[in-house]
Amino acid sequence: MDETAQRKHTKEEIQRYLKSTFTCIKAKLYTVSKDSKTRGKNVSFARVYDIESEEYEELFLSLTPDNFSHATQNWKPGFQHELLYVFRVDTTFFNVITSEYDDVTVYIKINLLETPKMYCTYISCHEADETKPFDYYQY
Repeated sequence: MDETAQRKHTKEEIQRYLKSTFTCIKAKLYTVSKDSKTRGKNVSFARVYDIESEEYEELFLSLTPDNFSHATQNWKPGFQHELLYVFRVDTTFFNVITSEYDDVTVYIKINLLETPKMYCTYISCHEADETKPFDYYQY
C-alpha cells in the first residue's frame, strides 16, 4: 500500500483536507460519481432519497475529522498517484419510496485533486454496508 496512506494522520491535517473540499463545494468545483455501471450504489442512493446538489453539499459540508476513517491509494490504472480519503457520517434523509425519514449511515470516499486546478470528486456516496468493518481514525 502507498506510504502516504499508511502514515499517521493528524486531526489538523484532515481538517485542512476537508477545508479544501469545502472550498471546492462552495465554488461548484466537484462532482459525485454516478456512472450506473461502476457506481450503482451512488445512483440508487440518490434515487431513493431524491438527493440533489443542495443535499449533497449539505452532507459534504457536515463532515468533520471525527468522521474520517483512512486514506487509501487509488488503484485505478493511471491514477495510482492519487490518494482517496474515506469518511462515514450519520444523517437523516427523506425516503421517497416509503415516504418516511430514514436514519442513514453514509459512506463517502473523496478524491481531491489540487493540480492543475483544485477539483473534488466524490467517488462513493451511498449507504454504508454494515457488514463491512469500518473503524474511525484514532488520532
